[in-house]
Amino acid sequence: LMGSLPSALFHKFKHLRELYLNSNYFNGTIPGNFTQGLTKLKVLTFGNNQLTGTIHKEIFTNSISLERVSFESNMLSGSIPDVFQKMIQLRDI
Repeated sequence: LMGSLPSALFHKFKHLRELYLNSNYFNGTIPGNFTQGLTKLKVLTFGNNQLTGTIHKEIFTNSISLERVSFESNMLSGSIPDVFQKMIQLRDI
């Protein structure tokens, strides 16, 4: 897959628990509403893409049940948002 990540593409999959987007050719920023409606999401990985920009806290506002988040091998900048401190189940970032 290639191109930019669509905003709120997966919002209809309310029971989605794991979303692996590793090793594609995604580029650009991660939309702020990307995880909208994914309240049961446990795993979200973006590794080995060409994503740029910062990690916006809005991406994870409704995803407090996340256990694993991965951004490795991208071109992201900035700091990790404070919202991760509220994710008590988060084991791996």
